[in-house]
Amino acid sequence: MIEFAGLGLAANLASFAAAAGEPVLNSAGRFSTFAAIIGIMVAMVFVAGVAERRDRTILRMGIDSAGVLVTYLGGLVILHLLRWVR
Repeated sequence: MIEFAGLGLAANLASFAAAAGEPVLNSAGRFSTFAAIIGIMVAMVFVAGVAERRDRTILRMGIDSAGVLVTYLGGLVILHLLRWVR
């Protein structure tokens, strides 16, 4: 078993026992699930921006920042639409 953050085996077993049960996203609604997906996508774009070495810009910001802006704003539009769809 892997020890997380230097915790001992007993603390790891206690945390896994406390987390037993159904996954959290099973009880979340569509809005919360999609908001989590947007957060994951934004983080992926930032990681890709760190890995990218070129210094190209769009509107005086890096390509990764422009990608994050488009992803975030697009996600906000979809979240707004999800509010009204049942």
